[in-house]
Amino acid sequence: MTRPRRIGASAVLVLLTACAGNPGPGEPGYPFNLSGDYAGEFTVDGMALPAIMTLATGVGGAVTGSFTVSAMGITGEVEGTLVGDQLTFRASYYNPETSCPGTAESAVTVGEEGGSLSGPLTVNECGQILSGSLSFRR
Repeated sequence: MTRPRRIGASAVLVLLTACAGNPGPGEPGYPFNLSGDYAGEFTVDGMALPAIMTLATGVGGAVTGSFTVSAMGITGEVEGTLVGDQLTFRASYYNPETSCPGTAESAVTVGEEGGSLSGPLTVNECGQILSGSLSFRR
């Protein structure tokens, strides 16, 4: 019969200290935090729409921000979650050209130092579901 090994208090302390040294989403030094202004475009149903986004990552990976598609007079709010290099978000807006509210949802990849984000996009506006993509850089 083998005896279970006991982990000494010093081993537990070393393990906890090692884990405490790695910053999490929203903490200084986390390699994928989104922060600041991003320029790029949403491509929806084949149409490229230049846009600006302002994003910030809070502790725990909560991402908030806003976006503007000037050519269409659209502004909206962004809420999401950052885990590793993946941002899952939902953006809500109102389109004055169609007189409809809309949502855009995506799970995108974030570049090193939070310098870029890109990936697929699904838009729901006026009862229509449209597919597309997004690509932004700081």
